Amino acid sequence: MKKTLILWCLSFFVSVAFFIASGAIIYNFSASYTPDPTQLTKQKEIYDYLEENWHINKYVKDPDILVPTGLFVKSLYFISSYNVHISGFVWQKYDKNSMHIENKNIIFPEGVEIKLVETYRRMVDDVLTIGWHFEGQFIQNFDYFDFPMDNKVAWLRMWHADFDKNVILTPDLSAYDSTISTKKFGIDPEIVLSGYTILETFFNYKKSNYDTNFGVKNYIGEKGFPELYYNVVLKRNMVNSAIVYFLPIMTAIIMMFFSVLLMTIVSGRLIFLGYNLMNLLTLAAFLLFVVVLSHTQLRSQVTSEKIMYLEYIYMIVYGAIVYIIIVAFLIDKSGKHPNSKIAAHDGLWVKLTFLPLVALSSFLATYFSF
Repeated sequence: MKKTLILWCLSFFVSVAFFIASGAIIYNFSASYTPDPTQLTKQKEIYDYLEENWHINKYVKDPDILVPTGLFVKSLYFISSYNVHISGFVWQKYDKNSMHIENKNIIFPEGVEIKLVETYRRMVDDVLTIGWHFEGQFIQNFDYFDFPMDNKVAWLRMWHADFDKNVILTPDLSAYDSTISTKKFGIDPEIVLSGYTILETFFNYKKSNYDTNFGVKNYIGEKGFPELYYNVVLKRNMVNSAIVYFLPIMTAIIMMFFSVLLMTIVSGRLIFLGYNLMNLLTLAAFLLFVVVLSHTQLRSQVTSEKIMYLEYIYMIVYGAIVYIIIVAFLIDKSGKHPNSKIAAHDGLWVKLTFLPLVALSSFLATYFSF
């Protein structure tokens, strides 16, 4: 009796240790965020980037035409896994070096059904500022492997309307109170984001890399051209995700564990517990239905081309359900043979190892994923 108690304590301790370790890995991954090192926070950083990455281009013969550009986002929400609806204001400033540009406008390359309406035009100190209200859907390729502990970066890429010329959009940093790293600027502080928290916003450049000149001879922006991005870093709220996805999984695991405990070949216990193989199969079918329903809900909400971390946990639960069905059959058949090892001590080793095996599998899936 004392030896059995020690074994149960050991089984419980090992299971809890693996579950806590998995939770710690998930928490650390979710809480960790490193600001993008390419973000532009000062005017000097803009000039340094252009000097180091664009002015060295020997094919660029025309002088740079710099057009300061700013954004203010009023609304942002996800329509689907890869489709974000964004609205707000965007503006450009034209000085004496850029005033000659005839087509003073902006393009959002990823935009779908974009509505761009000019709302103001001001001339102050020989600088023309043109502002537009924009609204539309933006298609973006998000990675959902680490769902629901993921951080998402919703971004807006901007081109000047004369994108085939050496017109470079620069962040209008002077239009904001502060643009330092981890600061949230250019977005409405009262914005409603269902299920997300904003970590920071920032501007940065990315080099163009196209395999076409868009039909324009000597197209300047085919390779290495600095394209301006405005980025909003979003952190998913874990509480809602834990309730929706992890709670059903943990409930299913606990119910499976108790169903394993009910397995017995002792006639007295059979009558007292009301256990029989058919009842266990019914419970296993019910748990399978619940888990499949939760998994289907996950896939309906998140469309991912590859397997997500959470799906590895679902696979472990599927495997556990199959495991208890197979074990139940074996114990039921082995109970008729007094020397059966699997039925020894009323299937004690099966009961002792079930939860540690599930916990270990979950830990390994978490450890190698993050």
